[in-house]
Amino acid sequence: MPGVVAVFTAADIRDIGPLPVLAHPPGQRQTGFPVLPADRARYVGQPLAAVVAETRYAAQDGVDALEVTYEPIPVVADVAQATAPGAPKLYDDWPDNVVVSREIGSGDPDAVFATAPTVVEARFTMPRQTAAPMEGRATCARFDRDTGELTVWASSQAPHLFRTVLAGVLRLDEERIRVIVPDVGGGFGVKLHYYPEDVLVAVAAMRLGRPVKWVETRAEHFAATVHAREQRVHARAAFDAQGHAAGAPGARAGRRRRAPAHQGRRADLPRRRRAAERLRRPSFQGEAGGRRDQQGAVRRVPRLRHAAGGVRDRALDGHGGRAPRDRPRRDPAPQLRGADGVPYRSAANLVYDSGDYVQRARRGAAHRRLSAGCARCRRGRERKAGSSASASRTMSR
Repeated sequence: MPGVVAVFTAADIRDIGPLPVLAHPPGQRQTGFPVLPADRARYVGQPLAAVVAETRYAAQDGVDALEVTYEPIPVVADVAQATAPGAPKLYDDWPDNVVVSREIGSGDPDAVFATAPTVVEARFTMPRQTAAPMEGRATCARFDRDTGELTVWASSQAPHLFRTVLAGVLRLDEERIRVIVPDVGGGFGVKLHYYPEDVLVAVAAMRLGRPVKWVETRAEHFAATVHAREQRVHARAAFDAQGHAAGAPGARAGRRRRAPAHQGRRADLPRRRRAAERLRRPSFQGEAGGRRDQQGAVRRVPRLRHAAGGVRDRALDGHGGRAPRDRPRRDPAPQLRGADGVPYRSAANLVYDSGDYVQRARRGAAHRRLSAGCARCRRGRERKAGSSASASRTMSR
């Protein structure tokens, strides 16, 4: 086809290793993550082949000309389907689709819930999301055959990890890879990860002996860049007679993941812990399960970024507003009272080991007020200077 330089399939890159899953919490089932799958596509958006061409238009024509024969297999589209008895399995050698399941807690939640005057129970569904920065992912690679050095320009939020992973997958010495990160624009977490396209660009540059680049389209971003959230949470919170949380929003949570995440996840255990870490003296129990999906880190507005925070707030709201003392405050750790309050162990067994958080928060607030005052002064001086300059020009005429 005119303009097409090369086509790569799984058969052409057998010497290229799979992408690793770096997070290994206890009990997590491990799998390889192929750059291009040889016989089974496990999620929508998984790349099956790469076309290298002189122009983007020629490359797209080459992709459109590819013929792929699919044998339909049963689909699991959400966490409920993936965990139902007899659900189709993503990996035949797994007993089910759960990659990891953990339970955390403290105190005696069963006793607290049995005797609490008020118990709030609710179920929450968090939809799937992706970061969708205006600036999509992009990678460019150049290979010097004389020196054996590979230079990669990447829109990565983690260039050192990017280089380490690339070296392992390509089976090159890390010292022979140089990763350059220019302005990447928005990232919001999705550019922390590494992707098959990054490897394919490097492979093409090494095989063809010429620079190769790839720039993500918006459709490719929605289909192939990591997603986040998509959780279902069953939460219960117990309150004493004074309206304080006696049992934190214990939660059973599930999430669906497209086989598997590049950096791996920890079944949302940190988020389950956050459901209780800012409440006073509750018992807490949380269970989280991760289902294989191409999930990853996606960051949003801090107060809205974690599903567990929303579950906690909604559980408190469900008490009819009778728990004002346990509502989240602006203090970073309201249960602490200066440096004398540490080390402090939260209900979710997270330890604040040091720091005078209250004093630091007050100093930060004072600094912000001072900065705001200085900014107002500067704007006032600039307005006066502008008026003087305008008057001088008028008089000179």
